[in-house]
Amino acid sequence: MMKKLALISLFIVAFSCSKDNDDNNSNSSDTPVFNLEAVGDLSEQTAVEAKKTIYGKWNLDSSSSARAACKFVSIEFMDKSFLMTLNVSGQPELVSGSFNVVEGSSGKVENIKLNLIYNKSETTIANITNMVVTKTGDILNCSFDVKLSLPSGDAYPGCNDALSGKVKAGKEKPVEGTSGASKDSNIAKIIGVWNWTSLSSSEGETLDDFKNEICLDEESSDAEGSTGDVFYDNCEPAKAVQLTISAFGTYVLALVHSSGAEMTEGAGSWKFTNSDQTKADIMNGPETLKMELISITDSKISFKVVHPEGEVETISADKI
Repeated sequence: MMKKLALISLFIVAFSCSKDNDDNNSNSSDTPVFNLEAVGDLSEQTAVEAKKTIYGKWNLDSSSSARAACKFVSIEFMDKSFLMTLNVSGQPELVSGSFNVVEGSSGKVENIKLNLIYNKSETTIANITNMVVTKTGDILNCSFDVKLSLPSGDAYPGCNDALSGKVKAGKEKPVEGTSGASKDSNIAKIIGVWNWTSLSSSEGETLDDFKNEICLDEESSDAEGSTGDVFYDNCEPAKAVQLTISAFGTYVLALVHSSGAEMTEGAGSWKFTNSDQTKADIMNGPETLKMELISITDSKISFKVVHPEGEVETISADKI
């Protein structure tokens, strides 16, 4: 059942214009609330400025690795999370975790570190430097240097060597209606990072059950003869469940440990399906879930998710 709960996470995506963008907002409900066209050299920006500049989904040019078994597809920067898509031997692979924008002694950005949970601990899997974002006409592009250090093994064969180096990318267009959205619209309210406060399921699962996912030993639980979930000894459950919903039609669901480390529990895409922006499809691979808003304000949300087989979850959350 916990696997099904993870699918709810599909209702995110990506990224939000968080409190970092508050100074771009006015009190007028007719004023657009998103700045999706920030540009500049990150080495001349503060971390707060740089997060606005990199925010969004970037489709990466992998021409330099055209003959390699591992290729870049895209990377999306959200408020705190990133979602990177690779093509590994012809198959899509999602890599998701948290990122840090690191300032030097001058108060300007030195690098961006991409982090994920591997073997129950947080590790840095990429270091990005020299990132510059430019605009030509209505097209946004960026270039940067990246040093990849993905975990060794069969999952990412040859990726670190093939993809490290200079990278170019173009910025994808945001979800329709986002660029001109006013702060009173549902699309403006829903984009951001949401801290789950309650979860109830027609099959009995609760928010505490979901937080325990971080301690689940999947290999032992899936072993032949297992009669139920098996948990790591002396494991501390997640202190929070956070859903990031992006302006670029993406979502990420993360379990947050007391240390601040985040373990991605699910990622996918979403889109509104009615003009009132109260219903949405949540896509994760071949499966589509149906989401319906119960209520939403600038700071609180309640919504229902219906699975194809009929299971229903009701979730409430506070905006961070």
